[in-house]
Amino acid sequence: KKISRLDLDDPSDLRLLQARNLTMLAGWGVRCWELVRKHRENIRRRITPNRHYMDRAEEFISARRSEADRVIGVLIRQSDYRTWNEGQYYFDTTRYTEWIDEINRRMDGDNVFVVASEVQQPTEPFDDIPSVFATGEAVGEGHYLESFAELSLCDLVVTPPSTFSTLAAFLGDVPIVPLYRGVE
Repeated sequence: KKISRLDLDDPSDLRLLQARNLTMLAGWGVRCWELVRKHRENIRRRITPNRHYMDRAEEFISARRSEADRVIGVLIRQSDYRTWNEGQYYFDTTRYTEWIDEINRRMDGDNVFVVASEVQQPTEPFDDIPSVFATGEAVGEGHYLESFAELSLCDLVVTPPSTFSTLAAFLGDVPIVPLYRGVE
């Protein structure tokens, strides 16, 4: 029997598994949030990038903290989001800078935004907002794991739905501001 979603916290889904001698699980539809909560520290240890990337990220974020009260990570994801799910989570760079500007105005204190992206970004739209590009590839010279680590060290992560930024926020126990159409 093929199902699109399996929640191991749901007793009826557990009964479904127990009714078979062999079960194959794969894909994003498998859930068990109770086990994630129970084992979150072990999961964090296992997804932490190696020391080389973490050291570079810590140095980079430490420099940002000396400039501002709050360091806010932003993931711009555009390449596959242009067409995936009918472009539901694709936003142009101008829309991201509008969100950054709005968040900056609403939050008291000095903020600096660390912008990570999987595609090269023009610098001009960011000229009037307190921002710096992450060090990882596409917007920086380093490895993409540096951007992942940098997002995990921020005080807040602003992102469309993305495993990359969600896992980074999980790693650092950082709140997320989700971006989607209709967010004002």
